[in-house]
Amino acid sequence: MLKHRGEILSRVIREKNAKIAPLAKKMGIDRGTVYRHMDDPELSLDYITQYGKALDYDFSKDFPEMLYVLREPPAEYGSAKSYDELKDAADYWKDKYIDILEKYNALLLSRGNGDNGKTTFSGHGS
Repeated sequence: MLKHRGEILSRVIREKNAKIAPLAKKMGIDRGTVYRHMDDPELSLDYITQYGKALDYDFSKDFPEMLYVLREPPAEYGSAKSYDELKDAADYWKDKYIDILEKYNALLLSRGNGDNGKTTFSGHGS
């Protein structure tokens, strides 16, 4: 006999005392969608995996077939970064890119290509 996946999801939500609105927000879906999922006997394992992350619950106890699904590290919900943190990260990668580009250009110049050390690089394929 097949397990009703939606009913198991509903049971876990009740056991965890999870509120539907915050759960839906974590999942990035509407509350109505959560209720439809709880009524779906064949809810996809992808959704069940996402609910597991949002609820911090291992559904592989209920669905052993999930053991064969790739495991990802847990997502950090609610850890929004500030503007300054995002700007610092963008500046870091921009500086890293420029540094690598300068090293690449220096390497091209040091190798030369038989035309008296003049090497041109064009991103247009010309």
